[in-house]
Amino acid sequence: MSIISVPQTTPSSLATKLPLALNSLSKTKSVDKSPVPISSIRKDLIASFALYDGVMLKDNHIAFAGGITKAVQLVKSKLGHMVKVEVETETREQVIEAVNAGADVIMFDNRKPDEIKELQKLVPNNIITEASGGINLNTIASFGGCGVNYISVGSLTNGVKPLDISFVSTTAIKPE
Repeated sequence: MSIISVPQTTPSSLATKLPLALNSLSKTKSVDKSPVPISSIRKDLIASFALYDGVMLKDNHIAFAGGITKAVQLVKSKLGHMVKVEVETETREQVIEAVNAGADVIMFDNRKPDEIKELQKLVPNNIITEASGGINLNTIASFGGCGVNYISVGSLTNGVKPLDISFVSTTAIKPE
């Protein structure tokens, strides 16, 4: 994924950043990794990442593993300590569990800026945080002061209406 810094009044080293998900499976760093026009953005504020740089544990992964802790432990035991593990969270309890499980990145999914600001207080500074879900170019400014490291804006790369091929398990054991 590519990262674009959000202009703020803070120094650029402290600015919140926008990760841009890629639809490329290429593992070469020479491929253009910027699916969004960025002509007005300074090139020195862009970092290069790809879909294989880490693991994102979403609700179904967590449900099938039997909880956040088990999912993080399983991924880290299989992939090792060099791979970053991001956990999608929707509740205060999930944030606390993700912190205690050793997640490297915690995503606050579908939360309002004031909720994120409160949840952010539960996360130590060594864990990266991300706001995601329902954020677009009209609402992004309201997330600027919530304290996260990254803000995901899906509308930047979701210009085409996708075919919904999601799989939602109704039989997996969900932690209480």
